[in-house]
Amino acid sequence: MAEISIDQFMAVDIRMGVVTRAEPFPEARKPAIKLWIDFGGDLGEKKSSAQLTAHYTPASLIGKKILAVVNFPPRQIGKVMSEVLVLGVPDFDGEVVLIGPDTDVPVGLMRVLISRKLPLEVVEAAQVRFDVSIRDNNLPMNAAEVRAALLEYDAIIPTLGDDFSDKVFSGSEKFKCKILANFGVGYNHIDVEAAKRSGIAVTNTPGAVTDATADIALTLMLMTCRRAGEGERIIRSDNWVGWHPTQFLGMHMSGKTLGVIGMGRIGQAIAKRCKLGFGMKVVFYNRSIKIVEGCNQLETINAVMASCDIVVIALPGGVETYHMINSETLKSL
Repeated sequence: MAEISIDQFMAVDIRMGVVTRAEPFPEARKPAIKLWIDFGGDLGEKKSSAQLTAHYTPASLIGKKILAVVNFPPRQIGKVMSEVLVLGVPDFDGEVVLIGPDTDVPVGLMRVLISRKLPLEVVEAAQVRFDVSIRDNNLPMNAAEVRAALLEYDAIIPTLGDDFSDKVFSGSEKFKCKILANFGVGYNHIDVEAAKRSGIAVTNTPGAVTDATADIALTLMLMTCRRAGEGERIIRSDNWVGWHPTQFLGMHMSGKTLGVIGMGRIGQAIAKRCKLGFGMKVVFYNRSIKIVEGCNQLETINAVMASCDIVVIALPGGVETYHMINSETLKSL
């Protein structure tokens, strides 16, 4: 058996289509049936022929969902130009049995809406697999847009701020959308229970931005301690008159104590950078008991605030954490 590479296999474009028309093909050298197959979306209707007469009649094929390779070059078979290769397997007598899905699947490529512009390589990868639409507006989707999209698209890739609240899922209309694949870790802009009641799955991307968020936290810490923002504004405003010994004196981060409020993935990534990169001691508050090597968990937020030189808040947004940091906790810092 000749082997092929995974790249060769990935180049084969197999689609599901519905037979819309079927006719006898008496001109063929072996008994066959001419087929017209609707693949929807970018392909539309394609013509083919197949030796199927042992198990099928033209009438029995109408409406049947089948699989076919759609990116082989067209092939002339008698008077028919076959545009796709219909897939099947032989029975015990060598007669073809068609291959098709065993559950309901959409015809053609799934229609996917991306709610905000994403990096080009991400969009290109999606376009290989789906019929992709991208909003040309970088503002969040409002309720009217969201509801219209739920009715029109098979899948939506929303992100922060898009209004997938309970109200957009109300009513008796049946939504076409089956999944909200959220771009981002946080999904508090989506009413997950309301989506679930409408038969729509919700996913997110935990861990995808842990390192990026931790890097930004260190950036903010350094900018604050070293007064980088103030210096940058002086330079840009053309008001810098030269260096002097007390200009923009800030605070060393090295050897200081960091307090982390919320020791999840991001909190731990920040703590690791501070310990290894700046030799900082780390204390933290977390709602549940957590063992983190080289870090000391304290019982209250106020205790952390009172023990540290710099505090980082790494909490998820929502009702449970609303006003967890307030005037009283800040007084302890």
